[in-house]
Amino acid sequence: MSTSIADTAAQLKADLLAAGFGADDRKNLTLLAHSMGGLVSRWLIEREGGHALVDHLVMCGTPNEGSPFGK
Repeated sequence: MSTSIADTAAQLKADLLAAGFGADDRKNLTLLAHSMGGLVSRWLIEREGGHALVDHLVMCGTPNEGSPFGK
């Protein structure tokens, strides 16, 4: 909970690359993410170049518009 979304997304990218996922890997990767995991996955795709790794993202209960509980 104390790690930022940006740092978690960077770690996710590193883990995916270490697992053999890449732009030309001929693999299909679908992420199914819940809540904060959706924010991390979205950050990965939009800001960390994850669009080259991830083919589909399914978000369930992700607070894309923010959440009043964050305050």
